[in-house]
Amino acid sequence: MVIGIFFVFGFLVTFALAQSTPQINYQGKLTTPTGVAVPDGAYNIRFYLYSTTTGATTTALWTESRTGTNQVDVQNGLFSVMLGSVEPFGSLDFNQPL
Repeated sequence: MVIGIFFVFGFLVTFALAQSTPQINYQGKLTTPTGVAVPDGAYNIRFYLYSTTTGATTTALWTESRTGTNQVDVQNGLFSVMLGSVEPFGSLDFNQPL
């Protein structure tokens, strides 16, 4: 949060500006192993961001679990979530392949 204090015409003026938390709109289709859309409902889904697509010991740079009251609503297999709204990205560097 940025806080500013100024004197304007002899009056003390203060204000605060909240920095927005970055989020990513992510849409997908949830299917069974045979490619059929899953039944409508709320599902537990975990999202990950990695810096590479290969390697058995790759550690996720960021994860977000959608469980309990944050489950993902799925209709006709389709879903849309705002990644970063449950688990903020923090200082994740987006200037790299993810």
